[in-house]
Amino acid sequence: MDEMLVKMYKVVLTKTNKVLMKNLPIAFKFLGRYCVPSTYEKLIIPAISNELNSCFGYTQAGAIRGFGFLFRGAVELLPASENFDKVDGLLKSFMKTIKEHVIDALDLELSEILIQTLNEICEILSEKK
Repeated sequence: MDEMLVKMYKVVLTKTNKVLMKNLPIAFKFLGRYCVPSTYEKLIIPAISNELNSCFGYTQAGAIRGFGFLFRGAVELLPASENFDKVDGLLKSFMKTIKEHVIDALDLELSEILIQTLNEICEILSEKK
């Protein structure tokens, strides 16, 4: 799964292929929906903190972009009566990693990606409220 995610991090940042732009977020969403969050948390959080495959310039940005879609998938199927315990640890790890590893190194492109991801997270959380 690790190698697949690294390849997806590169492709999720593409803006030239409309088919990929349409379908890759859906693929991330399905991974989030049908995999236990602890499974991909061990892979995506180190990528966001640039500890995993940091030799590629797209790893951190792609992981941040993909996280929003993964999180959407993880939350979508939660029953309305259930609270967010299933994804609480995942969201806390994401926020801690962003605070410790990303905020100080923000540039214009990465900040745009982070804003898109945070919008995705807020949108799904407000839909489930």
